Amino acid sequence: RSNPISNYQWREELFFCATKKVWTSGPRSLKKDKNGNYTTQTWNQLIRKNLNFECRGLGKERKKAKLYDSTKLHAEQQNLESITIKSLRSSTATFGTKLMIWPKDVAGNENSVYVEGAHLLPADKSDHVDWFRIGGAMMGLTQKNSALVTMLKAIRGCKNPEYKDKRRFQYEGALHFVTNRLYLTHQKHLIDGNHPKMLVVPLMSLADIQNWTGAGYDAVILVGEPNSDLPVDNPMGIQDIHAAFKFSGLTNDSLKIAEPEQVKNAAEILADGIIALAEMLLSINESEIAAVKKVDEASANRLSTAREKMQSRGSVLVPEFYDKHIKQNNCNVMLVSFSGHEEEAPDQHLAPDPLLLLIKAANVYGRLEGMHYLANGVIPTLESDSDIEQMELYVAVKERIRRQAESPIGMSVEVG
Repeated sequence: RSNPISNYQWREELFFCATKKVWTSGPRSLKKDKNGNYTTQTWNQLIRKNLNFECRGLGKERKKAKLYDSTKLHAEQQNLESITIKSLRSSTATFGTKLMIWPKDVAGNENSVYVEGAHLLPADKSDHVDWFRIGGAMMGLTQKNSALVTMLKAIRGCKNPEYKDKRRFQYEGALHFVTNRLYLTHQKHLIDGNHPKMLVVPLMSLADIQNWTGAGYDAVILVGEPNSDLPVDNPMGIQDIHAAFKFSGLTNDSLKIAEPEQVKNAAEILADGIIALAEMLLSINESEIAAVKKVDEASANRLSTAREKMQSRGSVLVPEFYDKHIKQNNCNVMLVSFSGHEEEAPDQHLAPDPLLLLIKAANVYGRLEGMHYLANGVIPTLESDSDIEQMELYVAVKERIRRQAESPIGMSVEVG
């Protein structure tokens, strides 16, 4: 296997800037109705209405199917049972199969065993329960028309009674969708866990996200917390930010630079996503918390705590664009393109569901600012040679950047 950083070179011209260079952070009050109750105006704009479209399935044949529609149909059938999520690993697809579906990672690099597939809606047996309303929204299921059990069936997939082992209906369940994946080297330490670092924000309006039918779209990528006067628990140093970009392979020549207007739009879109996420949490009632507790007590406790904090604050922190560094031409913001499911672009990553991508970015932004909205995915322990190699490579990159920063300009420093 090739080492993705064996020929690593410091290339200043390909360095993309940190979040704090282009976004600051400010409070945004959450709206209330005339009765003093928090509204769900923004959240409602994300709930899908049209599921009549095809997306790729996770199989060697790469067959397209109306998986959203069929998953919802089976979830709403009371006689069908949900499958059980027993571990962090929700996919048994081989690396060869995954390579056929995702020949390129987010950065446009050739996929390899070093590239990890992120579940935007977490695959953990507890964490995914926090996201029951998110999975419901992407399937057009709401608090008014669907119970918790229906939303969890839509997320997990239902058992097919035609098989003796009652395996899941093929490719079904939001958790297992191709549209729930994002492939990037070392991604689980960048967008998952309690200390995520990377924001991937779709450049789409809420209306476009709600009405998405598998088309390709662009997204902005930034690393680190925004510029803020508020204290941050784990602020990212410049070496961490450099290492995140470099080790992820987000430095190849095919990457594009976002226009200032796109960076501004991304801040506004992410702000909408954060408000929608907060509104959703505030709308969860006591009966839903009790129902969640019967499924997973830890999830119920997390949701209850997040809701109480939102109620006491009454506001959220959202990104705000400022263009000082862009105008001075000393800041490049990364722009990536995702391929549509209908007509795929071979040099692009297959499009994840923009609703999931936006909520994941909102959840990561919350962690960067010290606010825990939803469980953010468990980082598995180092249980394979590949896992250990990835961690060692990440540490090597950070050390190389540190030594290069301390060396006289023009001198080359090798690590390892």
